[in-house]
Amino acid sequence: SMGKLTLTDAVLGVTLTGISFFVAAVLLTILSHWDLNRLLINILSVLIMGLAILGVSLSQSFEALYSCFIIFGFAVGLYVSNQVCYVASYFIPSDYMIIRLSYVFVVMGIGALLGPVVAGPFSENFGMKYLYFFIGGLSLTGFFILFSYWLGKKVSEYRQLIDNR
Repeated sequence: SMGKLTLTDAVLGVTLTGISFFVAAVLLTILSHWDLNRLLINILSVLIMGLAILGVSLSQSFEALYSCFIIFGFAVGLYVSNQVCYVASYFIPSDYMIIRLSYVFVVMGIGALLGPVVAGPFSENFGMKYLYFFIGGLSLTGFFILFSYWLGKKVSEYRQLIDNR
C-alpha cells in the first residue's frame, strides 16, 4: 500500500512527466519527415493519456504512480507535438496554417487557464483521486470523439471506393 504522498514525491512525478514529454516531442520531431498518420497518433495519444491519468488514481504503489506519470507525459508530448505537425501538413497555403496553429494554441491556452480554476475547487470538494477520474474521463471522451471522426472518415473513403468501381 502507498503511504502519504510528500512534496518530494509530487515533484518527482512532475519531473518524470516533463522528461517523458520532452522525449516524446524529440522523437516525433525526428520522425516528422515520415509519412505518419497524424490523426491516428492523436487518437492513440488521447487514449493513452486517459488511461494513464486513470491509472494515477488507481495506483497502489509509488512505482505504479510514477509509471503512470511517465506514460502520461509521453502521450501528452506526442499529442502536443503532433498537433503542430498535423496542422502544418494539412493546411496549405501557409496563411491558413498560421491561422490554424493559432487556433490550436488558443484552445490549449484556454485549457491551461481553466484547468486550475476547475481543478482547485474540484479537488478541494471531492479529493485528488476523483479529480484524476474526472480528467481521465474527459480524455477518454475526447478519444471516443476523435475515434468516431476517424471511423466516419474511413467509412466515407470506403463508400467512395465502392462508388468508383
